[in-house]
Amino acid sequence: MSGASPSDGSSSNSSFGRDSNADFGFGPSYVLRPGLLLSAYRSNAMDDIGLGAKYIVLQQADAMPFSAAVRIGGDWRTEAALVDRTSVFAQAIISHEFGRHAEVFIVPTYAT
Repeated sequence: MSGASPSDGSSSNSSFGRDSNADFGFGPSYVLRPGLLLSAYRSNAMDDIGLGAKYIVLQQADAMPFSAAVRIGGDWRTEAALVDRTSVFAQAIISHEFGRHAEVFIVPTYAT
C-alpha cells in the first residue's frame, strides 16, 4: 500500500532501511598509489562519518618474514544528542602469511 506508515511506529522516510534499527555502514576506498589506500565510511550507528588512510610499510617476501602497515583515521559523529562527536585512531598492522590459505595478524590500536 503506497504511502502507508510502518506498523512499528517508525518513520516511513528511513533512507530505504539504512537508518533503521540495524547497524549499517558503507563507503568507498581508493588506492591512490601502490601501498596507499584512502577510505571514507558512513554508518547509521551514531550517524558516524569516518575517514582513514593505510600505508603498507613492508611487504612479506623471501627476505622479509612479515608485512607491516600503519593505518590512521578519524570519526565524526553527527547524531543530535551527542557531546563527544570526534575521535581518532592509529593502528600498526603486522602480519605473517603461512602458505596461501592462512595469515596471522597483530593489530595494536590507539583510539580516543
